[in-house]
Amino acid sequence: MQQSGLRERSKARRRDAIEVAGLRLFTEHGYSGTTLADIAEAAEVSPRTVSMYFPTKLDIALGFTNRGCERLTEALEARQSSQTVVGVLDAFLQKEDQSLDKERKQLVADMMAANPSLPALRTPSVERLIAAVRRALAADLGLPEDHFKTRLGVATLFGVLEAHSSAHLDENTTTSTRRIALDFLAAALATIRATP
Repeated sequence: MQQSGLRERSKARRRDAIEVAGLRLFTEHGYSGTTLADIAEAAEVSPRTVSMYFPTKLDIALGFTNRGCERLTEALEARQSSQTVVGVLDAFLQKEDQSLDKERKQLVADMMAANPSLPALRTPSVERLIAAVRRALAADLGLPEDHFKTRLGVATLFGVLEAHSSAHLDENTTTSTRRIALDFLAAALATIRATP
């Protein structure tokens, strides 16, 4: 049993080293200028080991973002009928803020800034989150998923998430950032709901 725990921690450390090496290289040399072999060398593992943990470079580049999308998707899909999307998002962001790895988040932000086409990619994790947000907001608004107001709500929610995420890289932000973001989202959804 103890051997199994040691093995899992060793795998997690290896995976982490590969991801950090990849993010740093993508920042320094660009996404297209970095190979899996480069990442393997920087992480001090074999290229085969990199491929075992991350089948593609994109999995390394967007892994942090994809994991966040998956956690929010799970939270939205597990919500109780009495919970609003804003309430679920509030609980999610509080939990994320408490476990935030600021160093990793900064590394991801730097990598994204150095590779501006990457944030626009819609991975399966992002697609699932968009669908979950659309379903949840449609239910909250009492509208079909493809209704203009629902789509406007989805766009607003993702804009709020982006602004909140960026604010956490600033050392001067406080927990009030989350409250401002959520109050803005709630007001926007109230406006969407009230507009004929």
